[in-house]
Amino acid sequence: MKLKYLRLKNFRRFYGEQEIEFSTDPNKTFTIIHAENGTGKSNLLNAINWCLYDEFVAGTSDPDLIINSTHELEKSKTCSAEIKLIVEDGDRILTFIRKKKINDDSILKVYEGEDDIPVPQHEYRTKIESLIPRELSKYFFFHGEGLKTLTNDATNVKSAVQDIQGITDANEVLSEITRNKNTLAGKIKTSNKSGSKLEDLGKDIEKLEEIKQKKLNQIKEDTEKRDDINLEIDVIDKQISQSNVAAVKKNQELKTSSEKNIKDKKGQIKAHNLKRYGHAQNYYRDIMYSRMAGKCKKIINELQDGGKFPADLSDNLIQQIFEKQECICGTCIKVGTDEYKKLESWLTKAADAKYTADVLNLENQHPATLKNSQIFIDSTADHEQIKAQLEADLAQQQRTFDDASEALSGMKEDNVDELSAQREKLVKKRNRLNEDIETMNTSVRLHVQNLSPKQRDYEIELKKSKVDPALKNRYEFLKVAEERLEKMLSSYEVTAKSFVKDRINEYFQKFATKDFRVEFNSEFLPSLLEKNIKDSYTKAPESSGENLLKNIAFVCSLMEFSAQRADKKNTSFQIEGVKSPFVIDAPFGDTDGRYSNALARILANCQAEQIIIFLSKKHYKGSFESITEDKKLVGSRYIIDNYATNTEKEKFDSDEDNAEIEINGKKYKQMHAHKKDFGYSNLRQIKI
Repeated sequence: MKLKYLRLKNFRRFYGEQEIEFSTDPNKTFTIIHAENGTGKSNLLNAINWCLYDEFVAGTSDPDLIINSTHELEKSKTCSAEIKLIVEDGDRILTFIRKKKINDDSILKVYEGEDDIPVPQHEYRTKIESLIPRELSKYFFFHGEGLKTLTNDATNVKSAVQDIQGITDANEVLSEITRNKNTLAGKIKTSNKSGSKLEDLGKDIEKLEEIKQKKLNQIKEDTEKRDDINLEIDVIDKQISQSNVAAVKKNQELKTSSEKNIKDKKGQIKAHNLKRYGHAQNYYRDIMYSRMAGKCKKIINELQDGGKFPADLSDNLIQQIFEKQECICGTCIKVGTDEYKKLESWLTKAADAKYTADVLNLENQHPATLKNSQIFIDSTADHEQIKAQLEADLAQQQRTFDDASEALSGMKEDNVDELSAQREKLVKKRNRLNEDIETMNTSVRLHVQNLSPKQRDYEIELKKSKVDPALKNRYEFLKVAEERLEKMLSSYEVTAKSFVKDRINEYFQKFATKDFRVEFNSEFLPSLLEKNIKDSYTKAPESSGENLLKNIAFVCSLMEFSAQRADKKNTSFQIEGVKSPFVIDAPFGDTDGRYSNALARILANCQAEQIIIFLSKKHYKGSFESITEDKKLVGSRYIIDNYATNTEKEKFDSDEDNAEIEINGKKYKQMHAHKKDFGYSNLRQIKI
């Protein structure tokens, strides 16, 4: 499925009629829209989402603003906004037109084929769901802000894995089966033939189910609240980033991350030195052990030559020590000393074969001791090199911390204290909700554990009871259906997780950089690991770049899994997989050069049918430009021309460098002065 054409009429920032023809070339999958922040690039993403689903993507500011404000002033009661979207799905062409008049709800019309044959209204949802189901659209039509937190929470990841399998309806069926089973258990409980024990077990199960359901409802409610708070935080972050405190925020992040990294590096240096100390102890112990083992080997050889080995080993060994008055380890052994007395005591036990075996084993360990010593020598050969690198990394982090601290001391920050305070309150509230959700999930798991033995006892008692066989059979049928569906959905989840896990690491290995890899914990939360000296991996420093990189790879993997499912026969419990375009706004955020390069390579190799990406000049120039142009991936390109009022121009002029952009050696102006009292944006096509 590919987006073919988009037309906007007086939609948000876009005044008048604008249109885009997306690239549908299978060899040039990219459509790039160049635009600076505040000029309307997010509006294009929302135009697609609004046209299909009558809603904006999560985190959109001013979601109630649909009709262009200038058009509304001009036309007043007759003003309206309209989006036309043409979609190509194999041989099928669908046209969607959504229109909203002032004070009215939006109206959708759907047409099929090149002749625009009207589709009956009751088929609208089916047509849209056959292209991109609503629950999947949030992974295919993406705002960059949402990428920062996508995999930070286990609930989000679990929902994504379930959604991409197309089992939303199946989960609802499972819930309905469970409800019906519990309802039937209630009827059995009230039956006068159920028996007191069965009735008591039924009551216990019912209470536990009620408690579990209350907790599940609370989890759902808290999750929705948490997600709403995340959206509020995203809006605040956007407001702060668009103020002139962006540099302050960046330096604050650098200071915080470098402070953490300084602590980590000091810990690594300490651990490295302790490791060497431990190796040194083992090494000197092995030297002593090796010398003793060598002498034992010599004695054993002599005894073997004399035909006295192994039976008389202990006796002969001690007699030789008495004669020479010297132990094999070099200790002087004189008559009457403690050492002499101990050997005399040993001599009384000389017939014990255990001592012979011990000495024999010591002789056998001689080669292994030498090998272990060599391993230590090899492992310490580059100790100073590793230490020097760690100390250099520490010094670099210290410089970053000092530079950020110095920069902050000389900055006069805009007054965003109210926004920051509001954000801090929201973060604390979100964190409390996350803790509550985790506690509730743990409690639910315990309830399930408590339920299992009671349910087994209940089923045993039910079989023995005189309850109506029809009720028994219905209960047994629902129980078996519940178990089978749970097992089936669990297997789907395992398959999806395995695919996503393998594909994410494949993205990093093949397309991004071998300096990174991704590891998943027990809750399937991914962490980005970074290669250090001697090819060891440690957790990458936390940053927005780290989050964006792993989350882009996660979304691309979800898209590939959905496309793979589209090619396979699905069960009746699964919604069919889809091959979808990837529409993404501002995916690079505030990533640094290394993360940006890796992110650009992953995007360039994403197996989406089509990639439509909205980029500012800062994020286009460099890695992304080099990769997409070298590979000739771009099939369609547009610039958003911003016509700014004097007030707006003051804000945009804060970054003079964004007034124009160079594409393939040619410069294009992006910012334009506008003398009227309103600002707007236009789309301009750039020839490939």
